[in-house]
Amino acid sequence: MIWFARFMLSTLVLFWFSALVRAIRSRRDERYRATEDTPGPEGNPRVALVVPARNEERNIAGLVEGILQQDYENITTVILNDGSTDRTGELLAAHHHEKNLNILEGGGGPLPDGWLGKAWACQRGAKFHIESDQPPEWLLFVDADVRLHPHAVTGVLGHAQRNELAMVSGLGNLVMESFWEKLLQPVVAGLIMAGNDLEKINDPENQDDRPLANGQFILVRRDAYEAVGGHGAVRADVLDDVGMASAITGAGFPYHLIFMRTLFDCRMYASFGEIWEGWTKNMFAGMRHSWLNLIIVMCFLAWIALVPYLLCGWGLATGNTEWAIWGGGIATLIQLVRLWLDIQVGQDIRYGPTQPIGVTLVLMLLFHSGIRASRGTAEWKGRVVPVIKPESNPELLDDDSIQA
Repeated sequence: MIWFARFMLSTLVLFWFSALVRAIRSRRDERYRATEDTPGPEGNPRVALVVPARNEERNIAGLVEGILQQDYENITTVILNDGSTDRTGELLAAHHHEKNLNILEGGGGPLPDGWLGKAWACQRGAKFHIESDQPPEWLLFVDADVRLHPHAVTGVLGHAQRNELAMVSGLGNLVMESFWEKLLQPVVAGLIMAGNDLEKINDPENQDDRPLANGQFILVRRDAYEAVGGHGAVRADVLDDVGMASAITGAGFPYHLIFMRTLFDCRMYASFGEIWEGWTKNMFAGMRHSWLNLIIVMCFLAWIALVPYLLCGWGLATGNTEWAIWGGGIATLIQLVRLWLDIQVGQDIRYGPTQPIGVTLVLMLLFHSGIRASRGTAEWKGRVVPVIKPESNPELLDDDSIQA
């Protein structure tokens, strides 16, 4: 059995060494990246920005500031106050006078049957633009906790046009300020990226049927959006961003997921409670609502990212030098990968040694997400979110509840 254990540990060495190589290579690959130096599009296509905002009082000021500072001029924005119970509506009201910035009120009543809140808000915001006197050529959906850099719209439009794409989603700069963010968010982000190869996501010949996307920033051509039924296609999908990418690619439209770290910032969660509830809502959906997938991912994560630390500790505690060396060597490789990534994204490198603690908490979070999904619901921003398998709806529904 000793030889088998050594063989398995050798596979871990190869796994983490290849992970380090891939991490270095991906950061040097400019094909799937938009920056402040990315040229803009030819012509002047009209862009409509849609922002659903529910209980976002801490984010509204930065959101509006980023929108107003865009260096792309042919853009109109709608921010929909989605039934907020905090000061979001009051803060938005102060910006009614801004040029090309429309503030809508809606979402105070019950959601339509089968719809989740964010999808319904995005649907109404898109409908406002599409039915305007000057319908846009592109729709850009941005979360309210995003801070757009001035070149964000210009850069991503340029990338989309040059690559003849119908949809682009971006991975921005993840802002982490509190202890729990710095402990947990890098581990979750690493888990997501480890399971999604950017080369495969952006290759129409090899794309998965559920390609990764980031709902913080989604640019989609209007004709493609309407062709798949708008957000009606993802009305019951907890992962509406992945669902939209699936609908777009499933209809034969080309799609890219790109790095946009210098073009927008996003602080997803500010506290342990927000992190726990936010990822509880998303993780089981990310496992395709499958307990088998969840268990496989949990076992794999524990094996590659937790066992080496435990083996090193056990070897030191029992005086078994061989196992201490095996575990310590693999743990060192893990720390090198983490250090490289932390430096690249500007994360506090002092949190690298907390990796095994973060992994343990993420394993608990994965299991908790499965339990909550089995009970049928999760909660987010004061709404109960039914955790069910999504069903597509190709219809763009009418809505008379929007008030400018």
